[in-house]
Amino acid sequence: PPPASSPPPPTTSTLPAAMASPRGESAAEDVVERVDVRLRVEDLRLTEVLCCRAEARQAGALVQLLSTCLSLPHLKYLKRVRRLPAGAGDGAASGQVLVLLGPRDDVEGMAPADREELERLSHEVRPEMVPSFPPNTREQFDAWCSTWPLNFRPPQGGIKTLNSFSPSELSSMRSFMHEALGLASEGHRAGGCAVGCVIVDPSSLEVVARAHG
Repeated sequence: PPPASSPPPPTTSTLPAAMASPRGESAAEDVVERVDVRLRVEDLRLTEVLCCRAEARQAGALVQLLSTCLSLPHLKYLKRVRRLPAGAGDGAASGQVLVLLGPRDDVEGMAPADREELERLSHEVRPEMVPSFPPNTREQFDAWCSTWPLNFRPPQGGIKTLNSFSPSELSSMRSFMHEALGLASEGHRAGGCAVGCVIVDPSSLEVVARAHG
């Protein structure tokens, strides 16, 4: 999805609890960085969001509007604006852009006045597929930017910290992290705080508890 001071990154192979916050609370972000480790380019996972097509000269006004009514801190790894090349095959004219709005439920829940202003500034609203979670390596960033423009912040501690875990530990962390991200998304859809947590016994790798906001 997932995320951002923070405790130092782990230097042992002990598996911490997997916690995720798509809304981007700073404490949860740091846990995501230490647990949701992906050393190489994985199969890209995509999620649907709504975007609007608009003239480039309207992009600034659109971004200002969206910063107040659709701030989307849990998607801050996605750039808000993507330029459309002329003749892109989708009706785009020279000087047009795609502006990221957000998940369908959030867009459909906009206040009527904000929706009216959005329609005034844009030509159409349409779905687009974007990466479901932020890149954790430069390789992922380079590969995934072809799907949608991204922001990139390397995991705290760098690759040396990530390499301190064994392949089996990395696989377990990844699995638990994906589960925590799913719980966080479930909490967000239910109207609660978008935080998910999976607590794991490191000696047995059994899940002790699961919860979401």
